[in-house]
Amino acid sequence: MVEKKIEGNVNGAASVNQSGDHTSASMSFIPLSVEKDLHSPEARDRYRALDHWEAKDSKVPLDPVFEALEDEDPAVRAKATAIVE
Repeated sequence: MVEKKIEGNVNGAASVNQSGDHTSASMSFIPLSVEKDLHSPEARDRYRALDHWEAKDSKVPLDPVFEALEDEDPAVRAKATAIVE
């Protein structure tokens, strides 16, 4: 059984932290719509979600971008690479 802990962040959005899942904690300040798109089966949604990290002064964790480096879609991988560089 996986233990779940739900916390509210500063913006009032809830984040779920599951033990054994390192991505949940890193996504605590990412809008739910972006988080949803990151896990979409559609490559265009995952690609669009990466726009969140292109903001010049973005302070959100880069973990999802590093995960996108291994995406099955070459366009998603290329965009993630451009963000990291």
